[in-house]
Amino acid sequence: MGKKVSLLIKELSIPLEKVASILVNHLPSKPGYVAKDGDFILLAFVLAGG
Repeated sequence: MGKKVSLLIKELSIPLEKVASILVNHLPSKPGYVAKDGDFILLAFVLAGG
């Protein structure tokens, strides 16, 4: 069985509140999605600037 995307994000030491968007296989997804072998996961981050 796979891991939830939220757990993968935590294992990468990325604060979940910094993740603006999660795409799995090029489709919008949520942190509760359980990743399967071969899934393509893309995380988009909130960036601040001025």
